[in-house]
Amino acid sequence: MTQAADAARQAADRDASAALQRLLDAQKETQPLMLQYRDELSKARAEISSLETQLEQARTMLQSAMKAEKKDLVEMADAEKKSVAVEEALAEIEKQMAEAMGASKDDQPAMVG
Repeated sequence: MTQAADAARQAADRDASAALQRLLDAQKETQPLMLQYRDELSKARAEISSLETQLEQARTMLQSAMKAEKKDLVEMADAEKKSVAVEEALAEIEKQMAEAMGASKDDQPAMVG
């Protein structure tokens, strides 16, 4: 019985050794792929980080541009209001001048002909 047990143990050892060898062979095959995967993953993470930074910079620039545009629109509206006020003042001055000239013509004697 000892011989049978020894034979079974040796067979189990051979099977375990063969399984371990297959595992080591598989690891040798997959290790370069794992290293490549890690490298590509690292590159992808760096690219994502770079894109996130660029996106944040673009957001900041867009917000600044929108603030500047809003300021420009407010300044344009103020300028328009001032332009309208100047036009109204000029129209009032012209009206007063026309009235004054009409009154001065009335003051002059009419020419008899």
